[in-house]
Amino acid sequence: MTSSALPQLRGLDIRMQFAKAKVMRVIDSNKAELEMADVLESAYFSGFLDSCAAKQTPPCMFADEPVLLAAWEDGFHSHET
Repeated sequence: MTSSALPQLRGLDIRMQFAKAKVMRVIDSNKAELEMADVLESAYFSGFLDSCAAKQTPPCMFADEPVLLAAWEDGFHSHET
């Protein structure tokens, strides 16, 4: 029997961190701000790395979250300059 791993879904880990940060707003707003800053930094860095790797499209996991998409695009375009 062979084991086959599922392909990694780009941006899934960042999207999960984003969801946790949104939930944290209800529990502790200060901690939520710090977590959201980390998430947006990760999305930015993801865009930068995708630009380096010539991946032209953002992760599909960011498509319906404008702040993640904007952070990814900022990182993507920062590599171009």
